[in-house]
Amino acid sequence: MSNFSFVSIFTVIVLIYFQSSAHADITYTDIERPQPLSLIDSLPLYHESPLQPSGLSVCQNRLLMVSDNQNSSIYELHPSNKEHPLSLFQKIIVSPPPLPSSLPWKEGIKTRLSMLFSSKTYDWEAITCDNNGNIYLASEAFFNIAKIDSSGCAHWQMNNLYQDGAKKGFFSVYNGGVEGLAWQGKNSLYIAAERSKRGLIKAQYSSNKWEVTGTHLVPDSEFSNYPQRSQDLSGLWQEGGYLFTLERNNFLICRRNLNKLSVETCWSYSHVENSPEFLYRDTHFGIAEGLARLENRLYIVVDNNEKARISNSATNTKNTHALLMVYKLPENWLPD
Repeated sequence: MSNFSFVSIFTVIVLIYFQSSAHADITYTDIERPQPLSLIDSLPLYHESPLQPSGLSVCQNRLLMVSDNQNSSIYELHPSNKEHPLSLFQKIIVSPPPLPSSLPWKEGIKTRLSMLFSSKTYDWEAITCDNNGNIYLASEAFFNIAKIDSSGCAHWQMNNLYQDGAKKGFFSVYNGGVEGLAWQGKNSLYIAAERSKRGLIKAQYSSNKWEVTGTHLVPDSEFSNYPQRSQDLSGLWQEGGYLFTLERNNFLICRRNLNKLSVETCWSYSHVENSPEFLYRDTHFGIAEGLARLENRLYIVVDNNEKARISNSATNTKNTHALLMVYKLPENWLPD
């Protein structure tokens, strides 16, 4: 073999190695193309004021939802009750915590202006609960997690979340911060950083305080068909030792192992959200906001930001309510 051939082969091997190591934090395993989810039902979520669902979870066998437009309410969803699938679960009492000391001044001004001129004081984006039924809410406005006690009072838990996440490159754009929340094990929380860069933060409770113990960048999905969109995370769900990520702008749910947080398999709901029946007029981004599993059903709550569906034009109506999408649980949801 000539020296030129040997050098060429060596160069190719080196290039392949560095390309495969481009994402040092989380990599994709060899998985099949995403499988389509099977839609069972869609339930309109009527509310007297604009309802913008943002998070979903199951707490003590109840399907609970939070809205980023409602400061003091936690809702319960009743998928079997088509007439009244939404009810108030708990009113909460909450006061603003301090903004992160390391937050850029422009971001701080935007947050304070939002508190003055909009109804989104806290911008609740996610909900989960621990093994004892205590509820936790993620505030995107304050980059903090609130624990809700039995009387409905909120207690802020993580004042250093922004600082720890920003070191990894998270929270670099306004309104692209904390977006998902999932309880794991006895004392851990997984927190999703939404986009630019998207990632997962692990926090653990020890010695009467919460500390961030891991930050992980999530690379772009190899199954993205929407290069004009920022790849994001909009919801988390944890069960059976696996973390499930709702990847809104790719219309995907992906199962990840907790060791490396690498993808094992994914399911797609693109055929539903982009169908003529459910397509909304504003299609710049995906609209799935929360993910939860209860028994043999998979639930995704969508936030259409009060935009009407395209299908409404045929009947000249303005159907702008949010929806709870009910899917059949995939047979391979958890590995055998």
